[in-house]
Amino acid sequence: DESVPAPVLTAPTLLLDRGYADEVLRLNPWGYWRFEDMAGRVVRNEVAGRPALRATGAVRLTGVGGVNRSAAFAPVRAEQYLVADGSWSPPRGTGYAVEAWVLPE
Repeated sequence: DESVPAPVLTAPTLLLDRGYADEVLRLNPWGYWRFEDMAGRVVRNEVAGRPALRATGAVRLTGVGGVNRSAAFAPVRAEQYLVADGSWSPPRGTGYAVEAWVLPE
């Protein structure tokens, strides 16, 4: 009749080498979002001229600013997502790769 409450999980800070962001940009990605700031519910794309991500719903930033932040989705039933401005098509016919670091609860 009783259940144990779910634990409160705290995501550890992901510490990246100082040169990590520069190395990613050197590889000429189509897009790169670092989630350091979300002014006006917008996460800027680190690649000039490429679309930002817009946050809808309870999406928020978590983590330590200036070290490495991330997007967090609230445990609610309300709709929440990140969406790029405009549409996207792979830049080459041979395919593409998407890298996302995810910490599910």
